[in-house]
Amino acid sequence: MAWTTRSAIKELKKLIEEVDSLTDQSKFSPDFVRWYLRAGIFLDEVFGGGSSYLLLFTDLGFQASGMHVLEGWDAQASVNRHQHQGFLEDLNRSVGIFKAAMDSANS
Repeated sequence: MAWTTRSAIKELKKLIEEVDSLTDQSKFSPDFVRWYLRAGIFLDEVFGGGSSYLLLFTDLGFQASGMHVLEGWDAQASVNRHQHQGFLEDLNRSVGIFKAAMDSANS
């Protein structure tokens, strides 16, 4: 697809708006995978494969990293909560990346 400035900004806004619907998902859900692939392809087509936007976006793991202290008696539930928190944090980071890309497209 040939992207104009207007259509690129519209797509960035759409990607940002869709984040809210992903917060109760996981990185393995079909909706998230579809959104992630669409965002990556879009960033590559508009800003290029070596762009900071694409590289920063694809570097997000959408999961927690580092050490985690287990909370409560249910270890798996504690790990799941920790992983989901990391997922939410990277969704938030992706919004920042998309907003920075929008700023660049607007200038």
